[in-house]
Amino acid sequence: MKEKLIQVNSPLETAALGAYLAGVIEAPAIILLSGDLGAGKTHFAQGFARGLGISEAITSPSFSLLNRYRSAAGPELLHFDVYRLEDPYTEWEMLGFSELIEGQDIALIEWPERIAEILPETAYALKIHYPRELNLDLPLDSRLIELDQRLAQPSAEALAAAKAKLEE
Repeated sequence: MKEKLIQVNSPLETAALGAYLAGVIEAPAIILLSGDLGAGKTHFAQGFARGLGISEAITSPSFSLLNRYRSAAGPELLHFDVYRLEDPYTEWEMLGFSELIEGQDIALIEWPERIAEILPETAYALKIHYPRELNLDLPLDSRLIELDQRLAQPSAEALAAAKAKLEE
């Protein structure tokens, strides 16, 4: 699978990509969000939630494992973080998370590589890279985001519009 790379230059631009994709990806859907600690997964999730019309504060579910957010006009956003699961496959099943992601909502899963073998192949995969991972010399706040091949690369205009909406 060949992914598309998008360069973002700030946390706000990472959130803007999330907001844009929230308007493209239809429920039910599963989005697998990979990247090192501090890469910007939560910024992406915050933008995605805003793109769904969710106005409440979006926080990382690092310790709660799952945060649920209800959209006024659409699906619920299920935001998972499986980083802290000690026995990821067993705990994922015991907590009933498999059943939750089979519903009509949108699941955003951080650290999906920890449970990769039990996730459906239909999930959208995104990975946030620090430029140094790809041996690129870019500004400190820059990230490169690999988009799943099934997602169209957004135009600069579409990302600028999403960013402007987030700044309102």
